[in-house]
Amino acid sequence: MGLCLIGGQLILRWTREYQTGLLPANILKGWTMFPASVEYMTGMLGIILTLFALSLWWMDGRHGLNRFPSVIAFTRTMSHYSLSIYVMHHIMHIWPLWIYGLLMGQEPTYYWTTALSWPIALGLVIPCMTLLYLLFRSVESGRRFSLESLMRRVCDEKSENTEVVRQANL
Repeated sequence: MGLCLIGGQLILRWTREYQTGLLPANILKGWTMFPASVEYMTGMLGIILTLFALSLWWMDGRHGLNRFPSVIAFTRTMSHYSLSIYVMHHIMHIWPLWIYGLLMGQEPTYYWTTALSWPIALGLVIPCMTLLYLLFRSVESGRRFSLESLMRRVCDEKSENTEVVRQANL
């Protein structure tokens, strides 16, 4: 399915100049993240599904990571705090670029591809992920607050309240 979605978005992009009518004029906008175009959403969903399937096959099906317990520990911690990582990545890199873009009178996403070169941006991933890993390990060991703990608390309270209402209705 992932490869079909990737292929579909490639066909949409490669045939764009030959498309006429309301569909390409109003819906197909090329590869744009904001607003998210059909091509972008289709391509990203295809990439994510394909990578997920390949990862599942390699890691779970073939037990490829069993030889690397430190990698398993790292991925387990990062997976456990994925919501916090998502929010932190917005705070650390998306919001400052949006704010700077707005202050400079540009469209908010204007500086995303020009703020840093790809080699520098990719080089910053390693210290950032290391810092986040250490932060979340300290959260884990000290039972400190995280967005995941907040979500668990909200969901647990909601499920307890639902169970009380369900029993009252019986």
